[in-house]
Amino acid sequence: MNDSTFDVENGSERSSGYVAENKRTLHIIDCDAEPFIPEGWVGYKNHKKNGQLVWDPSRITLWLSKSQKEKGEAHGRIIRAELADMPALNANVLDFLLAHQHLIPEEWESIYPLFWGTEYRDLFGKLSVRYLYKDRNYWYWSSEYVDGELNDRRRVVVYNPTSF
Repeated sequence: MNDSTFDVENGSERSSGYVAENKRTLHIIDCDAEPFIPEGWVGYKNHKKNGQLVWDPSRITLWLSKSQKEKGEAHGRIIRAELADMPALNANVLDFLLAHQHLIPEEWESIYPLFWGTEYRDLFGKLSVRYLYKDRNYWYWSSEYVDGELNDRRRVVVYNPTSF
C-alpha cells in the first residue's frame, strides 16, 4: 500500500519520511468564474459552474450525440437536450487552453472541441457555443449556433471524473 500524498503548496510528494520531487505541474482552472464575453455579444444564457478543475486530458471525453454517431450529424437542440445532465466543460476551460496552447491534446487537431458548458447570446439574441480550432501552428476560437446542424467533427468536451 502506498501512503504518499501530493503537497500542492511545494509541488512534492511525501512518502515514508522522504520527499521526492514531482515533475508534474498542476494546472487549475477556475470554472466558477464569470466567462469572457466576446465583443459585440450580449452575454450568456447558461454557464455551468464546474468548480476548480485540475486540467487532466485523461479525464476528458470528446462526446458525440447518438445521432452524430449514427448519421454523422445532429441538430444542436438535440445535442443540447442530451447534454442537460452531463458535465460539459465551460468556456473558461477554452480560454485557459488558448492561453496555454501546449496543453491542448494533439488528437484535437482534426476536430472542433465545443465547450457547451457556456451558452452565449450574440448581438441578435441567437444562442451560440464556442469551440477551438487549429490553423497552421496556432489555436483560435470560433462559435456555432445552437440551432444549427453539427457534424461529427464537432464534439463536446465533457469531464469524466471516473476515467483513469
